[in-house]
Amino acid sequence: MRRLFSPVARITLALVLCAYALKILPDGQAEALAHRKRTVEALTVQLSAGGLLERVDGAIAVLDAVVERNSDIRSAALRDADGNIIVESGDHEAFWQKTPDGRSTPEFVRAPIYAGGAEVAALEVRFEPLPSPWALSFDHGGVTALLLFVTLGGALGYFLVLRRSLRALDPSAVIPERVKLAMDALVEGVIIMDEREQILLANRAFGRHLDVPVEQLIGKRASALNWRSAETGGSVPELPWVAAMAKLAPVTDGMLELRAADNAIRTFAVNATPVADPSGRLRGALASFNDITELHQRNAELQRTLTQLEESRQVVEKHNAELHYLATRDPLTGCLNRRALFEAFGRVFETARAKGDALCCAMIDIDHFKEVNDRFGHGTGDRVIAFVAETIRRNVADADIVGRYGGEEYCVVFVSRRVDEAVAILDRVRTAVARGADASFTRRLKLTVRCGITPLLADDMSTDTLLGRADAALYSATAAGRDRVVCWSPAMSADAATTGRQPQASEVADARVAVREPGVETGVYRVLATGIAGPFRERITQTLALAARYGWTTALLRIELETAGALAPRAQKEMFERISGLLRRSDILALLLGDHAAEPDVEGLPSTSPLGPSELGVLLPDVSDVRAIGRAVQRIVKTIGEPLIVDGQETLVACAIGISVAPIDGGDVETLMHRAEQARRVVLAGRGGERYAFYQRSMTETLLSTMRVENGLRRALEHGEFNLLYQPQVELATGRVRGLEALLRWTDAAGVSIGPQQFVPVAESSGLIVPIGDWVLQQVCLQAREWQNASVVQRVAVNISAVQITSHGFADRVAAILRSTQVDPRLIELEITETAFMSDLGTAATTLRQLRQLGLHISLDDFGTGYSSLSYLKQLPIDSLKIDARFVKDLHETREGIALVAAIVGMAHGLGIRVIAEGVETATVLSVLRELGCDEAQGYMISPPLPAREAFALAGAGFAVAMPAGPAPQTAVAAAG
Repeated sequence: MRRLFSPVARITLALVLCAYALKILPDGQAEALAHRKRTVEALTVQLSAGGLLERVDGAIAVLDAVVERNSDIRSAALRDADGNIIVESGDHEAFWQKTPDGRSTPEFVRAPIYAGGAEVAALEVRFEPLPSPWALSFDHGGVTALLLFVTLGGALGYFLVLRRSLRALDPSAVIPERVKLAMDALVEGVIIMDEREQILLANRAFGRHLDVPVEQLIGKRASALNWRSAETGGSVPELPWVAAMAKLAPVTDGMLELRAADNAIRTFAVNATPVADPSGRLRGALASFNDITELHQRNAELQRTLTQLEESRQVVEKHNAELHYLATRDPLTGCLNRRALFEAFGRVFETARAKGDALCCAMIDIDHFKEVNDRFGHGTGDRVIAFVAETIRRNVADADIVGRYGGEEYCVVFVSRRVDEAVAILDRVRTAVARGADASFTRRLKLTVRCGITPLLADDMSTDTLLGRADAALYSATAAGRDRVVCWSPAMSADAATTGRQPQASEVADARVAVREPGVETGVYRVLATGIAGPFRERITQTLALAARYGWTTALLRIELETAGALAPRAQKEMFERISGLLRRSDILALLLGDHAAEPDVEGLPSTSPLGPSELGVLLPDVSDVRAIGRAVQRIVKTIGEPLIVDGQETLVACAIGISVAPIDGGDVETLMHRAEQARRVVLAGRGGERYAFYQRSMTETLLSTMRVENGLRRALEHGEFNLLYQPQVELATGRVRGLEALLRWTDAAGVSIGPQQFVPVAESSGLIVPIGDWVLQQVCLQAREWQNASVVQRVAVNISAVQITSHGFADRVAAILRSTQVDPRLIELEITETAFMSDLGTAATTLRQLRQLGLHISLDDFGTGYSSLSYLKQLPIDSLKIDARFVKDLHETREGIALVAAIVGMAHGLGIRVIAEGVETATVLSVLRELGCDEAQGYMISPPLPAREAFALAGAGFAVAMPAGPAPQTAVAAAG
């Protein structure tokens, strides 16, 4: 049977009853009755003994005094034997009630008075009703005794009950010692709690996890330990053990975090199981805690690394997409450029021939476009070209191919369309151009287009055939009055020859067909002659005559291909084919071969470079403006810069292009040829790092200045005007100097300091860099041997020009210098740039391996600024690479910059290559480089270039850079004594 009272209530009730039984609580009612009895008896005696019964006045006075002095007496009276009131005090008749049996009560007390054995009178006293027995007891001091008794007895009773309860709750009383020992042996933390989450038992592993003694955990609520979600870091909606007790089912794989007493945040994998008694009633839960803090941290670090890699991949993909777009799109119209157009056309052409699908090729040209430029300006002309291109794209299908063929001419390839469907689309384009021009331009500008189209025929073997027929149809549209769509027919070729229309620039290209070498691919024009490229000059003369007659602007390009080694001829041929694919049919491309005599320049400068196997000539007739020439040249430069695969080897070709424009720069072939050559010389001198230049009148003075520098270099080498400075390179892990880079400086006889950016390009273009470089290497080896003898062993890096690497017998000269100076080769590091091997990777790799066999270290300088390729790093014997200062200067300002440097460092370390950063100028950049894992660094923040004596003192004194520890470090440079 369920108990109605708690143990505390039962103990208190028992103590009160015990106090009452032991008379500890006084009987107030009995005492009150005894007091009233004594009062009445005393009054009766006073009235009888004093003779007051005979004296009424005296009796009244006594009664009044008694009633007034006793608050519990309402009235009093003397009544005779007959029942009549003799005297009274108070309204006795109203207060008095006679009992049926005549006996007294606690309120009505009657005392008879006897004389001679007979009752002569009676004293009657009316009292107030008696209070409750408990109130009477309290009024008589019983509460104090009761409280004292209950307090002392309760303390004893409660102590006995609590000791019994604690004995029942003590886990040690119910869990055997061997079970506790087994739980303490577990690596996982384990707690047992009741249904109110109060911890009854915790093993020592759980206490260690929380850095709290186990005894302090007993009795606490498990949910009061400030648990957090390991996934979100916020509060936990439902703790695992609470869920287990609510569901009466185990809960596994919960992830919780808790800040321990040492402020360390620990992560736990939690499993909880409910605990029930034999009757199935829930009694609590058991929870286990597996400390996975270290694993969680590693997973978080791995996730951060993966996130960074993903960001780097996205950046690379974004850049690749941008580069691909720039490489395949015309910048003005967004259409495919010529190269991408031909590639896409070739793919759909082969598919259509193989499957027998329909295919149509159309040429679209803007009518009277030259008048648009002349009347409204070239800006409006560019807008017109872009407007027509957009109109074409809106009217064709996504599967169709739209490309800018050249100038104001477009090519459209209709995929899987019959010729009648394609003609209908072209007619819509023609109408949309005419109508849309009124809304987009001034009404004075009347804009129309003409279109020529041809379908794919069964005997067509190349895309050139379709392009030729589409061109013929376009010319027929021109002869027929423009603003129309014409479909090709076999009679058009003959008709075009007799229409008497105005010659177009593209007609100059007909000369190419007449002089093609048998077996040479379509569109390739070669001049096979000795002397000064006579046939090419003749074509230039003919084009200039047409240009003067019809007002064309014509551009002449002289392109020098910088190649070397056994692969040079193959590379030149491949490059010739690439450039041919970029040009219009009206353009002329010549591979200039043969022996060439020297002849004086127009301005009286030394003779021009001969037109040899490494030079191409390009003539661009009837170009719209100089910007169009620049765009065409940029496409040529980009195409030349793309890697070549020759005999399974990747090689690179650089170029220098000089441009002259007729009639601005001259009207005859000799002037244009010489001025294009002057522009090309400026490019070869390395002005601004550009690969092409337009002729300017100031170039004559520039070339004369270059000659003065060249003469000064010859004199400087003879008179000892060169000197070397050394810039320290520090190891980022320790801050210690690990090497020096030798830097060449020139102060001429007049005491004027000339910067390397001024004289090094001239030295390279003149070939003087070879003897100068040999002198630098010898001086560095002598200096390194001197430091070696003084027990200051430092690696010294020397910059080696591409001209030196490709010069005859370079490896043998280096070996001779090492022998003569007797320096340890391991102290010398040769720094080369990518241009040293881009033209002939195989030859460069052979030379570098010979240098490595001498014991020298090889470093790749200015990595990332040229044609950086993983294949070079794999094939060349490189010990270290240097990240160019342009990537380092503002490294911390963009996520893309950090991602790029991190990718370079990770790639190099994966190949076992050391990484050095140049141009470090701030402590923040130094800190970021260290965090990214870069091995070494140099720059003005560390130390400027120093003379040999100061550099020796710095290295010998134990120079070190105090490496910053945080993201915003403070740097200090110290010398350890």
